[in-house]
Amino acid sequence: MGAGLIWPLRNPRSVIRVGPSGSTTTASSTLEAVRQVGDLGMTALEVNYVHGARASEGTTRAVGEAAGMLGVALSAHAPYYVSLNSKEEATRRSSVEHVVETARRCMWLGAPMFAVHAGSYSGMPPDQATAGVVARLLEVRRRMDEAGVSGVRIGLETTGRKSAWGTMPEIEAVCDELEFVLPVVDFSHLHARSAGGMRRRRDFAEAVDWAVGLSDHLLYCHFQSIEFSDKGEVRHLPVNAWSPDFRVLAPVLLDLDADVHLICESPLLEKDVRLLQRILAGEDVGDGSG
Repeated sequence: MGAGLIWPLRNPRSVIRVGPSGSTTTASSTLEAVRQVGDLGMTALEVNYVHGARASEGTTRAVGEAAGMLGVALSAHAPYYVSLNSKEEATRRSSVEHVVETARRCMWLGAPMFAVHAGSYSGMPPDQATAGVVARLLEVRRRMDEAGVSGVRIGLETTGRKSAWGTMPEIEAVCDELEFVLPVVDFSHLHARSAGGMRRRRDFAEAVDWAVGLSDHLLYCHFQSIEFSDKGEVRHLPVNAWSPDFRVLAPVLLDLDADVHLICESPLLEKDVRLLQRILAGEDVGDGSG
């Protein structure tokens, strides 16, 4: 495996790691982003392979080694164009390949999991689409085993558009069948898909309890604010749009007996990571614009 920090999938005490998705506002490479994240006192980075998992082994291992030295917990995100239920066989095959290649790079990074969007329903009923996701992920696992890719689990992310596969019940059905799959809770996607339904502490607590129950005391999650329409997600917004409101979620995370890995997908990157950290520390952030 890579030399990065292997954050535990079960921790006897609650740990909340917070970091940005992909990079910082000024980093010109993933290696530089890891160094900046560490220097800024942040403790996580989700490495983005959203446009393709093509980084070389040497470069990837160097990122993992730097993260290990700085105490930055790494994870990753698979390409956005994964479509496990595409009507085109060639697209399904290439999607399996993209997921396998992301897993390979996670092994080099020393990252124990990565997030992936499974794609759309492609006109199928939800249960048929779920069966397709299971079938393709079994193929991914077979390919990983053949290639010697180990120590990496796949995180299925809750989706924000109503046309996209990835509701909580759909993801749970896959997790029940495949032990190498975990849920990734994107609270803003849940908010968008439910037309602004993530408002109360219990709304967040229900999603948190669901995920922790499926993943052996791990909560891997995304947060940002979000604009939505009647079709669901439109675009990500800065945290201080308060839609949903992280100030409502923070006490839920602080009370949780689990290993929390919180990735901020706000367009403001490390600025909003710092805002999340301030809220978790109990600071009065007002409207969060400062």
